[in-house]
Amino acid sequence: MTKEVLEKIKLYNNQFIKKDLLSLYLKKQIFFKNILKNIKILWTKSEKIENINKILDRLKKIENIYIDDRSKDVYYKTRSIWCTHCTLWKWCTVVLSYKCHRDCFFCYEETPLDPKVKIDPYNKNDMDKIYKIIDDSFSNPANRTLAVTWGEPFLFIDKVYEIFEYVNEKYPWKHKRIYTTWEFFNDEKLAKLKSLWLDELRISIKPWEEPNIAWYKLAKKYVKDVLIEMPIMPNSKEYMIDILTKIDNEKCIDWINLNELTFNNLNSSKYKENNLMLDLPSDEKEIYHRYYDISKIEIWVYWSKLLALELIEYFSKNNATFFMHYCDLDTVSHHHFIYKKDSATSQNLDFSHITKFWLHKILRVYWDLDQIEKILLDNNIKAYKKGLNCCELSIDNISLFTNSEKAIIYKNHDFIYDVDFELI
Repeated sequence: MTKEVLEKIKLYNNQFIKKDLLSLYLKKQIFFKNILKNIKILWTKSEKIENINKILDRLKKIENIYIDDRSKDVYYKTRSIWCTHCTLWKWCTVVLSYKCHRDCFFCYEETPLDPKVKIDPYNKNDMDKIYKIIDDSFSNPANRTLAVTWGEPFLFIDKVYEIFEYVNEKYPWKHKRIYTTWEFFNDEKLAKLKSLWLDELRISIKPWEEPNIAWYKLAKKYVKDVLIEMPIMPNSKEYMIDILTKIDNEKCIDWINLNELTFNNLNSSKYKENNLMLDLPSDEKEIYHRYYDISKIEIWVYWSKLLALELIEYFSKNNATFFMHYCDLDTVSHHHFIYKKDSATSQNLDFSHITKFWLHKILRVYWDLDQIEKILLDNNIKAYKKGLNCCELSIDNISLFTNSEKAIIYKNHDFIYDVDFELI
């Protein structure tokens, strides 16, 4: 938003519209300064939708490839029960600690070796909070899966045992899984987890690592479903084909989960060192409307999605023994956007135009309220909302107020607060 817009706002005579628009102008300035400050040192390039559609069309013709229209998931043969439940919002996830022995540049924890957000699983209050999350989630019988994740859960394996014992006693038959690396496996720990009915082990591979086949085979001795889950680096096609072929030949993994690599608004220099570009719209308005109220900013990395889809195509044509599943940012953001969509559409406001980001687009007129109401009644318009200093109505009625000070306002999905504006 340019200074020219700021100067135009200052020309308004009505103090209320001037105050409202200046407040929104400031909100956007703070957003771009604080949230997107790291992006300026990275290259951006928008992925052409026709490239995505072209490979999706090819995948649709391949046997055993499935595309979930609701969640945008693409998978080969099948996907894990957790992935299915994730798209249906039927899950429970708990974090023992954000502490991890690794320091991956794409992690959303800024300092995993010494996390800023402190959760201590040996603190009774923190563990009580975890149990409350479990109880609250499983009070809904439709929620059938539990994940212990973030950081490295095996650093606190005794607390993982306690959680599983708690769930087994209170909520038997829930699907249980752990996200982990492989460095802390041994027979004793895995045997204990098997006795506690661990259903699924998700093992992270950091890009450019060699697969540790021996450890995967050890895990498979004790755990029903063993998965590899990793983000896809855009320039890693040969590497990915090599390591996944090795894994397939050894038949030591049940699933491969390919995640779209995203920018975490951290470690810009590392992204730049890896020659990564962001798949970001050039329109600042679209950036703002997509991300303004999301606490965990996730931005596509250019070419990651295309490569993931190419890998599914390659291994499906070569009849891989493992299952494959691609989870993109649309799926990761799915819960947030579904919430916004449900909230926006439940408002039943006849004068609101709902945007693709589930914002309410309305006309706000700042004028004598009695005069506004008279014009609306004379034109048999009943759908509007009268405020203290303005009136909110459909943008379809803009021609009725040619001589009034007004603006197009975007309100949040709950229709509670203003998000953005357009000058008229």
